[in-house]
Amino acid sequence: MVPKKIQSKRVRTAHKHRILKRIVDHHRKERRSAKKNPGKFNKPKKDPGIPNAWPFKEELLNELEALKNEDENEKQRIRLANQVERAKAKKVAKKAEIAANIAASTAAAKVAKQAKEAKVTAKEAKSTAKAAKSTKSSKK
Repeated sequence: MVPKKIQSKRVRTAHKHRILKRIVDHHRKERRSAKKNPGKFNKPKKDPGIPNAWPFKEELLNELEALKNEDENEKQRIRLANQVERAKAKKVAKKAEIAANIAASTAAAKVAKQAKEAKVTAKEAKSTAKAAKSTKSSKK
């Protein structure tokens, strides 16, 4: 098998400068939009933490940890409550679907029964009409 030739990475200088020009234009556009909408591009400032020389630093850290755990527990409790609600809603929807299916099947069975009864009555009417004809013809 013949090895493929490696394509050259050479680029025309005009093409290279065109790409650089697009990059510069893009950066310029970004700077302009940052000036117009400063809130969109500002990064939030990081929390510097608590200095070691701070009095009662351990107590403050413990309080912050307790608040964090409390928030986490609250989120978890809400998540579980929402999960239970969704499960209940799902059960109700399933029951409603089953009830609808039962209603549809009973309605279909009712319609089929009525059709069957109509067929039987039509046959009976036909047979009585034949019997009436035969009695008329026998009387003549």
